[in-house]
Amino acid sequence: MDDLYKFTKEQLIYRIKELEGLTSEHAEPKQSPDLFKALYKGTDEIIYQINNEGLFILSEGKGLSKIGLEPGQVVGLYVYDVYKDNAIIINSIKKAFQGVYETYEVKINDYYFKNWFTPVKDEHGEITSILGLSVDISEQKRLELEYQNAERLLSSSIDNAAIGMCRVNLEGKFISANLKLCDLFGYSESELKEMKFQDITHPEDIEIGSNAVKSMLSNKQSQVSFEKRYIHKKGQIIDVLVNSVVIRDNNNSPLFFFTQLVDQTETKKAKEQLLISHNKWQSTFDAMKNSVSIIDLEGKIIQCNKATIDLFDLNEENLTNLSCHQIVHGTDKPFPDCPMARMKISKKTESMIFQDNNTWLKVNVDPLFDNNNLIGAVHVISDISELKNAEEQVYGFSKIFEESLNEIYLFNFDDLKFNQVNNSALNNLGYTLDEMKKITPVDIKPEFSADQFNEYIQPLLDGEVKKLEFETIHQRKDKTEYHVEVHLQTLDFKETIMCAAIVMDISKRKAAIKALVESEEKFRKILQSTPLPLCYVDKNGSFDYINDRFIKVLGYDKNDIPDIETWWLKAYPDEKYREKVRSDWNKFILEAGKTNEDIPSEVYQVYCGDGKTRHIIISGITFGDEFLATFLDITAQKMAEEKLIDNQEHLEAMIKSRTKELEEKNKELDNALKVFVGREQTIRDLQKKIRILKGSSE
Repeated sequence: MDDLYKFTKEQLIYRIKELEGLTSEHAEPKQSPDLFKALYKGTDEIIYQINNEGLFILSEGKGLSKIGLEPGQVVGLYVYDVYKDNAIIINSIKKAFQGVYETYEVKINDYYFKNWFTPVKDEHGEITSILGLSVDISEQKRLELEYQNAERLLSSSIDNAAIGMCRVNLEGKFISANLKLCDLFGYSESELKEMKFQDITHPEDIEIGSNAVKSMLSNKQSQVSFEKRYIHKKGQIIDVLVNSVVIRDNNNSPLFFFTQLVDQTETKKAKEQLLISHNKWQSTFDAMKNSVSIIDLEGKIIQCNKATIDLFDLNEENLTNLSCHQIVHGTDKPFPDCPMARMKISKKTESMIFQDNNTWLKVNVDPLFDNNNLIGAVHVISDISELKNAEEQVYGFSKIFEESLNEIYLFNFDDLKFNQVNNSALNNLGYTLDEMKKITPVDIKPEFSADQFNEYIQPLLDGEVKKLEFETIHQRKDKTEYHVEVHLQTLDFKETIMCAAIVMDISKRKAAIKALVESEEKFRKILQSTPLPLCYVDKNGSFDYINDRFIKVLGYDKNDIPDIETWWLKAYPDEKYREKVRSDWNKFILEAGKTNEDIPSEVYQVYCGDGKTRHIIISGITFGDEFLATFLDITAQKMAEEKLIDNQEHLEAMIKSRTKELEEKNKELDNALKVFVGREQTIRDLQKKIRILKGSSE
C-alpha cells in the first residue's frame, strides 16, 4: 500500500512541476498556453490556484465532479469561505503561503483525496500564489482495507502454522502466540501473555536473545537466526531454532518482534556430534537450513554453507570463481533490481523475492563492515514457500467468501451491525455493502424483533451451543421476501466476539415441498377414488395405505391386516397354498426390482373377510423395498367360465352320440349301396347275354 502512495506521489509531484513551469512568473509570455490549458482541462485530478489574497484564480480538472463542482465554479471566491468548515485544508493553505510544502488527506462526499500545495514565486522570490493538486485515492483506501482483511486472514493462517510463531513487544513480553508455540512450551496463550521471553529462557542462554534484540534495534540486523534453550512448563529443557525479525513503522521506528521457533530437541544430539567433528563456526554455518554465503563487493562468493551447495547443486572446488547472480539466477550479469546493488547504495539490508520452479525464495543481503567500511555482504536465501502458500490460502479464502453461491454475513455481537457481507447476499438483497453496514440482521428478518433476535442467539454468546440452525424469511430492499435456512456460529477475532452466518435461499425447496404435498394429496385422492382395490406396503412390511375399494371387495381394513405377515395368514389359510403363493410373490417382487418392470399378474384364491374365497388377479409395481399392489376380482368370470366349460362338455357328448348314429347309418347305406351295385352288375350281365342271344337268332 505504501508503494501505491509513493507511486502516486511521484506522479503528482511531476505534474505539479509541469504546472509550476507553465505558471511561473519567469515563463515567457508565449510559453505553451495551449499546452497548459490542455494539461489542466484534461487531467483526472483537481488543479487549483489561489492568489495571496485568498481568491481562487484557477479551478479545473475532471475530478471536480466528484465533489459536486464544475470547472471554474469557485474562481473568484475566497478559499477561506469555501472551506470554512474544513480546518485541515485551511491550515495547509496558510502553511503553503508561508513557504511550507505539505501533503495531507481529506474526505469529501465519500471520496478520499490526497492534496499537495506548492508555492509560486515571482522573480524576487516572493510567493504570489499557491498551486494545489488533489488526486482521488479512494481506490487506494479500498485496497488498504482489503489489505487489512487479508492481513487478518494471514493472522489466522499463522495461528494454525506448523511451526511456533509469536509477536513480542520491545520489552520481550508476549503479544500473541500460535497453537504450535503453546504446545512447544506447554503454556496457554493467556499464560504466555503474562510472561516475557526471559521467563522461559534457560538462564545460560538469556544473553543470546539479548544480543540479538540489541542487534536488531540498532539497525545492524533486521533479522536474526540462532539456537537457544528454553524451559518447558513441566521443567524439561527444549532446544529451539529461533528466527526473529523486527517490524518497523514507516518512520523506521521498531514496533515489535515477529519470531519463528522450531523445536530442535530431537536433533540436538546429531548437531552436537557434528560440532565435535567440525569447526564450531563452520558447523553452525552449515547447520543453517537457509542458504548463507559470504560475498565480496563484486558479488563473488568467498564462503557458503552446505545448504547453498545443496540448493544449487554446486561443486565446492569451483565456488571461488562464481558470483551470486551466477548461482542464483544463472546469469552473467546481476539480476535486475539486484538487492546486492541496492545494498551497496543504501548500506542497509536489502531483499527480493523470486520463484524458482515451484519454490518461493527470499534473498536477504546484509552489509558487512570493517571499521565502518563496507567490505562485503552476507547473502541469505530462505525458502518462504510456506508463507507464500499461506498468502495464497488467504487469497483463496477471500475468493471463496466473495464467490460463494450461499449468502455469508459477518456481524458484531455487541451492536449487531454487519461487518462484512459477500456478493451473493448483496445481489439477492439488493443493498450495497455500505448500506448493509448501517443495518442489522433484524432489519432483514421481518419475523424477528431486536429483543427476540438477541434472546434467540444468546445461547451462542453464552457458549451453550456451538451453532444455531433455523429457517426464517429475509426481506429484500424492495420489500419482497424469500425463505432462507440460516447456519449461525461465533468467531473470536481480536478479543471481540463476532457472528458468522451462512444463509441458503430455500425458496425453491419450499415451493417444491409444497408442490410435493399437493401432489401426494392429489395422488391419494386418485387412489381412493379408483375402482380397483389397492394397497401400499412399506419396507417394514406394514400396510401404509388401503383404499376403500380394497376394504369393500376383500373385507379387510388396516386393523385386520396391519402387516403383510397377517395378510398371508388370513388370505391364505391353507398352509401349503400359502407357502406357494408367498414364494411366488417374493420371487416376482425380486425380479421386478432388478428389471424395473411391473410385478406379473397372477390369479390367486383369496380367503376374504366375509368368509368367501374369491378368485383375484394380483399385480403391482415396486418402489425400492416397497410396493403398490392392485387386486381384480374375477370370481364371477371364473364361475361363468366353469359353466361354459360344463355346457361345452355336454355339447361335445351330444355331438359324439350323433356322430356314432350317423356312422352306423352310413354303414347301412354302404351295405345297401353294395347290394344295389351288385344287382346293377347282374342286370348288366343279363342285358349283355340278351344282346348276344338276340344277335345269334338273327
